[in-house]
Order: sequence, then C-alpha cells, then structure tokens
Amino acid sequence: MRDECIAYYRLIAGFLICLLAVGFSTGPAKASQDAGIVMQVSGTVTYSETGLKQVQKKVQAFMKFHTGDRIRMENDSKIELLFTTSGRRETWQGPEILMIESQKSSPSGKTAALSVETVPLSVAESIDQTPLPVPRAQVSRSGMITLRGDDGDKNISVLRGQLELGSQEKQDIKTAQEVYAKMKEKTGSGDLVPELYLLSVLSRYGQFREMEDLIKTMQIQAPDNSVVRRWRYMIAQNYPVRPEGFLLRADPACKKGQGCIELKGMGIFKKIGPFLFDNSNEVSARKGDILIFTLTSTAKSDHYTCLINIGTDGKQMILFPDLAGRSKGQIRAGESLDMFLEKGLGLSLELSGKESIRLFTGTRPVDQAYLSKSEGAGCKVDDDLRCLELVLNVK
Repeated sequence: MRDECIAYYRLIAGFLICLLAVGFSTGPAKASQDAGIVMQVSGTVTYSETGLKQVQKKVQAFMKFHTGDRIRMENDSKIELLFTTSGRRETWQGPEILMIESQKSSPSGKTAALSVETVPLSVAESIDQTPLPVPRAQVSRSGMITLRGDDGDKNISVLRGQLELGSQEKQDIKTAQEVYAKMKEKTGSGDLVPELYLLSVLSRYGQFREMEDLIKTMQIQAPDNSVVRRWRYMIAQNYPVRPEGFLLRADPACKKGQGCIELKGMGIFKKIGPFLFDNSNEVSARKGDILIFTLTSTAKSDHYTCLINIGTDGKQMILFPDLAGRSKGQIRAGESLDMFLEKGLGLSLELSGKESIRLFTGTRPVDQAYLSKSEGAGCKVDDDLRCLELVLNVK
C-alpha cells in the first residue's frame, strides 16, 4: 500500500478523465467481479470482502458490490440492490446478513426480501457500464475505470466540452430518453434507476450539459447522496472557465507558511478554501471576511466571463470585468487569473445574510443587460451561456 496519489487516465468519448485515487496498491486482480450497484441504503449497513470478514466497511448509495461480498444489516436498516448482470432488483429490511452471488443475494437467515423486481436487462447493463466514477468499481471489462477505497473519487478532473453527435448517436440518446420517460411513469420520486440509466447513456456520449440538468434533478431527490454531489462537482470543476473562491479571515495568531497573508494596514489573514462554484452548497462565512477569486480557463478556445455579486440587499454589482479593468471579460485559452494578487480585487463581507456570486461564461461577450433580465431565473441561461453560483451564508 503506498500513501500517495496515483493518476489513472481513461479516454471516454473523446474526453480524458483523470482519477486521483489515494492509497492504491498494485497486485494480482481479485477473483470477485462487479455484481451490481447499491441503489438506496438507510440505517447501519456494512460489508466485508471475500476472505476479509473481520474488516467491516460502510455501505453507501451508488457503491458497486461484488460477488463474494458479505453485507451485514442491523435492525434499523434497509437496502436496495440492483444486480446489473440480471436486472434483478432486491429490497431488504434488517437485521440480516446477505451473501452476494453473481445474479442474486442469499440471506443467512430465513428472512424474505421485502420485494423482488426486474428491470430491463439493457437498462441494468447500461448502468453497469457508465463511465462515471462510482465507489468500488473494478476493471471487469476493457477500459473501465478503476477506483479503490470507501471514500470514492475525492479528486476528479475532466477535460470537458460538448461532443458533436452523429445521426446514430443522436438516435441512441433519443431512444434512451424515451425509455427514461416510460420508466418515470411507473416509479416513485425516490427511485433513481431511470435517472442513473439516462445519465449512463449521456456520459458515454459526452453530453455534459444534459448531464448537468439530470444531476441537479437527482440531487433534489437524494440530497445526501455523496456520489451525486461528486458528479456535480466534477462537471462544475470543468466549465470552460472555472472559478474558485477563497475567504481571507483575520487571524493575528496565524504564522507564515500556514496559508497566511499579511494585508498592509489591516493585519494578518488566514486563507481558507478553495470553494468551487457548483450551484449546490452554501459556504459559511463571518462578517469581516474578505472573499477573493481566481478564474482558470479549461477550454481550448477563448471565452468571455462576467462575475456578478448579488448582495444581501438584492443589489447587483459586476466584479468582473468592470472592477478588474478587463475589456469585455475575455479569458484566453489556458489562462489563469488571480484577481486579488493581480488586480487587488476582493469583496468585503460586512452584512449578515446570504451573499451570492454568479459566474456567467460563454463563447461570445456576455450581455450584461440580459443578465439583469434573467436574475429571477437564477443560473438558468441558454445553450452557449453557462452559469455557476457560489452562495455565502454570512453570520
């Protein structure tokens, strides 16, 4: 076992995905294979791998389970398993111990499953073959992602862009959308099998904009699903222009070499962050903190950017390009701009309440009048103009 980060690369529909997995060790392949995916889990549920019964690890939603796994359920628990090799879908109530076989599970006691259903095998296989990173995915077929460890993919980098599709690829997506619509007619609000199926198809064809909308829907249905949060983070991290925010917090005791910055006439501040704009999480801040930004291009062509502050009173202020002195907000391909160090631009948080920072980016200069009209719609924009938001809860 090596205590270091090792990069893995995989080409997916013209996109390079880099997974940084912590604590990976090389060695012979395990005999166990992916059998399916955990769709839902609640209560105390743990698992152990073949030959490692004493090592209990927490089960999480969207985690792959393998043949030979032993799943232990306590009294307060419930789990839903989708066997992607057969389409079999099982729901169990604890207490129980389940042994995972290739196409079903076997209970150690006499308990019967709460329900056993079947989803179309094509749907189950598509979910199994999704290029998106999920915890405990194995290389069970050529080119699939390798991901080790319970914490999943803490660091993901995707070189993004929207693929141009051929007629057959468009038809494949249309068919998947039709299957998805039919499945939604028969499923409840907490059932994410239809979404996971459509997402698997969209991800194979690199349709990141459609994936973004679908992931937002999934996060509303499953706000505590850490894998869905990481997928959303992954997409947000790879916008054509990626913004990051940092907080500078007064800290006289902060020492050099600990992320401290001395501001002339103001004292010593500790740099906290980064905070990625991802439209989902609020960042806790204190009155007196200073918010600073960096903008990094991840695109192969120039893009135009507008950064807007919506204060606690609802008033808008354009931070970039206006206050940064950058004509039309152009960010060149590969450019990285630290607006605090290079332009002296920071936002002092003086009032309690919600403070919002929105970044709009596109291939054309951003129409600021358009932004004022779309304020009520938040970050909902058009095909070219993309939006990310960072919300600060200032106390």
